[in-house]
Amino acid sequence: MNGDIRDQDKKSAVNRLFTIIADGTAKVNTGGVEKMEKTDNILRLDIDNIEQITREELGNDTSVLLYRFIRLLGLKGILGESFSSFSYHGGKQLGVRLPIRSIREMIEFIEKLKLGRMEVVEFDDEKMVVNLYESATCAGLLPIGRPICYFESGIIAGITENIFKKKMSVKETKCWGLGDKYCQFHATGSLHKLESDKNYLNEPHFLSKFIEEAGVDYSEENIQLLSTLTAHTMVALENTRLYEQAKKSMIIDAMTNVYNFGYFQSRIKEEFDRSERHNIPLSVMLIDVDYFKKYNDSHGHPEGDALLTELVKVVKASIRNIDILCRYGGDEFSVIMPQLEESKIHPIADRIVKKIDNHLFVRGNDKRKVSVSIGISNYPKNSLNAVELIKNADVALYKAKNKGRNCFVVYS
Repeated sequence: MNGDIRDQDKKSAVNRLFTIIADGTAKVNTGGVEKMEKTDNILRLDIDNIEQITREELGNDTSVLLYRFIRLLGLKGILGESFSSFSYHGGKQLGVRLPIRSIREMIEFIEKLKLGRMEVVEFDDEKMVVNLYESATCAGLLPIGRPICYFESGIIAGITENIFKKKMSVKETKCWGLGDKYCQFHATGSLHKLESDKNYLNEPHFLSKFIEEAGVDYSEENIQLLSTLTAHTMVALENTRLYEQAKKSMIIDAMTNVYNFGYFQSRIKEEFDRSERHNIPLSVMLIDVDYFKKYNDSHGHPEGDALLTELVKVVKASIRNIDILCRYGGDEFSVIMPQLEESKIHPIADRIVKKIDNHLFVRGNDKRKVSVSIGISNYPKNSLNAVELIKNADVALYKAKNKGRNCFVVYS
């Protein structure tokens, strides 16, 4: 009997957590976690306390990279196979506690926390279907054959219980993990409505179901222990995030969120050396917005900045994942295209020119159009070194301007 308890304890989420992080408030041994002495130094995890943020210099935002590290790597490593159930019910606890009582408030909350952009596509008294675009958890990930936004499913389930006043279950039917380009969640209500004055979180069956599905030891000592360790973990993660943020600020253009000129200079040398060493092609594209000064003079510099930010998104959608988009300066952008010979760059450049020419830049009630000119050069076909590669792309760009703009020219 005691052996079974020890084996079960070894598999618990708390025990796995201690194999990664441990401090002086608890002891770990082969038989499990010894009883922790109760102290007042326990992190208070509730909405009111968490909302108190004082970060004058750094602001309130954290990176999607850090969020994914915690959600997909950290929790998976700690919780093992119970990760999905733990995430879902953790999200549901949050959703039920939130003072959200309408669909509009839910959409605004999801976007405020930058979890994604939500759109309700179906809604009636019994069910709701929502699409989540640009999910912080999965947008851009390679397909793995299964959905992974368990936490978001739980949040939606908890919030919709407040809206529908009945028990809700949510299933994710589309996800980047399945190869889709957005996530879709189906929320369905049970036949039994919740009493409006009942605190669902305090119902015993809720925690019982959670423990049964997740296999987590949720005793009083372990809850306090997890809270204390969470505080230590978050300090370490915050330090990591600050380091990454500082490093990122040195290479990222703050306005357009693409690489800056300094990064372009170092990366083009690196890519050229690799191409020369392995005898593989390398192409460079310079993109310039046509009549951008006139656009700024007509609409103002803030509108010009907004245009460049939106234009970057169009360009990103037209190039390959391995291509490196940088802000070269002002309204000019560069794209480093490794392992791409000249003949294969033509359709990409043509696609960028046409997409931007056909794109409507909507600002309020105005719909504006712009065009770009592109210059291209290639190694080894028409350049012998990195400096010449950039110079020839600039010459080709000048020719595209003289040709009438809204086109691309390859250096020859």
